[in-house]
Amino acid sequence: MLVPDVFVVCESDEPKLSDEGYIDGAPDLVIEVLSPSTRKKDMFIKLEKYRNAGVREYWIVDLQKEKVIVYLFGEEPDIGLYGFDSRIPVGIYGGDCQIDFTEVVRNLKMAERLGRGTKGDGSF
Repeated sequence: MLVPDVFVVCESDEPKLSDEGYIDGAPDLVIEVLSPSTRKKDMFIKLEKYRNAGVREYWIVDLQKEKVIVYLFGEEPDIGLYGFDSRIPVGIYGGDCQIDFTEVVRNLKMAERLGRGTKGDGSF
């Protein structure tokens, strides 16, 4: 079983949440934040496992390189590379929803100053 850093489950005709609160099936969007100890696993092993499980979109956030790699799976697979100064379109919403990564980075830095963010090595 994989435990992502962040995931999104969209409503559909068939509910994905069980009565016990478990996800039945794959999340629609998964986001992993790279750290030195999980870098290879997140970039290669989890990428394939998420794709094979039916995840529709997978983001890899690289704090050291200040980049986000976006994988769109499905009928027309695609890969995007974005900087931390980007507004990143969320593919599962057709790009209508965008994440302003400058805001995400600002909040991460604030959390780090308060002692609740990264460990200083790019990991959480």
